Amino acid sequence: MRLFTKIKKNKTETKKILYVDFFFQNRRHRKSLKLDDNSRNRVIAQSKIIPEMLVKLHQGVFFKKEMPTVDEFKEISFEIQSSNRSELTQKDYRSKYNKNLKPYFGDKFLNEIKGIDISFWQNELLELDYDPKTIRSYRGVLSTIFDDAIKAEFIEKNPVRLASKISTRRRINNSTRKISPFSLDEIKKLLQTTENEQMKNLYALLFFTGMRGGEAMGLQWRHVNFINKKIDVEQQIGRGILGPPKWESYRTIEIIDALIPYLQSQFELTSDFNSYVFLNKQNSHYWDISKIREQYWKKDLKKAMIAYRNIHQTRHTFCSTLISAGEDINYVSKLAGHSTTKTTLEKYSKFIPNKKDDFGKIFKEISL
Repeated sequence: MRLFTKIKKNKTETKKILYVDFFFQNRRHRKSLKLDDNSRNRVIAQSKIIPEMLVKLHQGVFFKKEMPTVDEFKEISFEIQSSNRSELTQKDYRSKYNKNLKPYFGDKFLNEIKGIDISFWQNELLELDYDPKTIRSYRGVLSTIFDDAIKAEFIEKNPVRLASKISTRRRINNSTRKISPFSLDEIKKLLQTTENEQMKNLYALLFFTGMRGGEAMGLQWRHVNFINKKIDVEQQIGRGILGPPKWESYRTIEIIDALIPYLQSQFELTSDFNSYVFLNKQNSHYWDISKIREQYWKKDLKKAMIAYRNIHQTRHTFCSTLISAGEDINYVSKLAGHSTTKTTLEKYSKFIPNKKDDFGKIFKEISL
């Protein structure tokens, strides 16, 4: 058995961990000793741990499965799923796991967790005012880990599937409550007071197309057709990673007349680079829409004396404004890239115009 070191990194520190490398029955194996690499632990590994491992190999008990914790097995699960997920999705799921799954379940053995534990966890997040849709996305990450554990024959049932479901009514009400669109006067005021020309053009694009922030960051001039007045949404950038649009919502968006002068202004700024529509000071694409929020969005709203809303409200503004104006919901849903019209109705039903004064008049002819 060969002793070697593997570097493990997290946000706060870098560690060197001892591993062993060996061949058994024509197969190579690498196993962590879960010890920091130092002189004392190397002595322990050489004098005690490795001899014990050799004895277990000889007795045929070394490879008997020991129940891993959720945190230990999640690495295996992420490796299994790496071919099914984009790099951006993997990064997003790891973030979700570390933020709201590891603190609750990370140190528990896979077979310890019951459906009721999942129910209590999600209830706690609901009390903290987490969006039910967000909690469902966390559940999805955890459920996949347990599904993979079933395939690995560590457990027989997935406890996530035994947990109580979040009611649809609460999910819809919570989603709708968090929509806070900008008024037309606020949009006009923000565009008038924003000094940075590129940011003004970006805000106009977001308000007048309903594009997601990541989609705007990933937009290239080859996607913009001034002649046919169309924008093709084919990619997004999030956390520095270029990938497909969220939920793979590829679509074509109409360039409305109000947007044209802002796109033309931006074309003069960045078209010479023949690449992304919006560029940072290094003439490269932005790493993430969060950079815009921190560097410009908050300050520009404050200067315009407009109450703060997150930048995603530009998308809600686009959808709710069109629906309030009586535009076809099916078409709005298509422009927004929603998977179904049902999604659009759940989010924006309260913005559907009130009935007309002559509502029901058509039935008058057959009344008694």
